[in-house]
Amino acid sequence: MIKKLIIIALGFILTVMAFTSCSSGSSLPTEKDNTQLYKDTIQRYFNALIKADTDAFLGSLDPGGLLYPDPGAIEQLYDTESENVLEGEASVDNLSVLEELTDHVQVRAEVFYRIDLHNTGEFKEETNYFTFELTFVDGEWLIYDLTIE
Repeated sequence: MIKKLIIIALGFILTVMAFTSCSSGSSLPTEKDNTQLYKDTIQRYFNALIKADTDAFLGSLDPGGLLYPDPGAIEQLYDTESENVLEGEASVDNLSVLEELTDHVQVRAEVFYRIDLHNTGEFKEETNYFTFELTFVDGEWLIYDLTIE
């Protein structure tokens, strides 16, 4: 069940799979350019999905956000982590800020990923565009929601 959930999540995240088959501290961020922090948050999210790293996955999401899984799904994620690990990586190649407030930002990200979906040594590469809503929670930027363009 959880493997299916991960595949569905990856399918959604990786654009309905054409493949198919950080600031720390508890204060609000400063006026400085936070672009690298936004990129790091998004990369942490995608790489956690690829590596089936539940702690990193949950740590990249706003617990009050639209993407945060329910307790049953979280338990399944932990129970099946080792079965769902994929080889690969993701990176944010370009990021533009669409709207920026003190504790909320909307960004458009160009995400490149290279993944061996079937653990066969055959990697698929793709670039997709996403719009992310990030929120500043407990001293770090977290993903509240995302849409695929």
